[in-house]
Amino acid sequence: MGNTGGKNLSKQELQMLQGATVFSKDQIQSLFEHFKHLTHGEDSIKLPMLKEGLAKHNVAFDDKFIESMFYAFDTENRGRINLQQFCSGLSIIANPNDKDDEDRLQLIFSIYDQSGRDAVTRDDLANAFHSMRFALSGMRLDKEKGEPKDGNDAEGIVQYVNEVFDKVVEIRKDSPNDPIHKGYMSFADFKVAVRYNPLVVDVGRHFLSETCKPVFHTPDVKTLQKKRSSSFRRTYKR
Repeated sequence: MGNTGGKNLSKQELQMLQGATVFSKDQIQSLFEHFKHLTHGEDSIKLPMLKEGLAKHNVAFDDKFIESMFYAFDTENRGRINLQQFCSGLSIIANPNDKDDEDRLQLIFSIYDQSGRDAVTRDDLANAFHSMRFALSGMRLDKEKGEPKDGNDAEGIVQYVNEVFDKVVEIRKDSPNDPIHKGYMSFADFKVAVRYNPLVVDVGRHFLSETCKPVFHTPDVKTLQKKRSSSFRRTYKR
């Protein structure tokens, strides 16, 4: 969008971003300044830049998980994140409304999809939860209540993931051609899983929120105007 490598956003660019996100003009200008810092003055964030930004804030993940985060924002699969994608992704994370919002579910699903094939396996979900270790640190998944409780139990994560998948398998038992019976979860299946196990998306959102605040300087959004559509959709697979 325009020359985002410049010193300032145009009035038109500012209005467009405000209309597509939950941020105020001042917040967008602040995000733009940090965007320029991350990109070293270029017009987009590339994967090495994201890794550098995370490393500077001592946020350590394996490369596969960082790539999943990157491509969740890079909705056009061009190997770069432009300012509009940057602001739209952060807007979805910062928005405290509508926890089951389609865009938010799509963003988190894309991060869990570590193979980039629009599907999530049991291993994908378990690995993502393990990578988000600080969000799960000191938490154990209570089998009976489906909620986190004190303790650090890696086996509990695997058990919880199996329960999430098994529930969808049960619900889709009359649909033998559904991908869940082949060992992977489509986005449609993911939405079913979230309905019965909201922690699946709650953990992802908490993790993203806590990670993005220091790394991307995401503004706090407490009072929002009418919910806006960010049109945050992946156009083709990576």
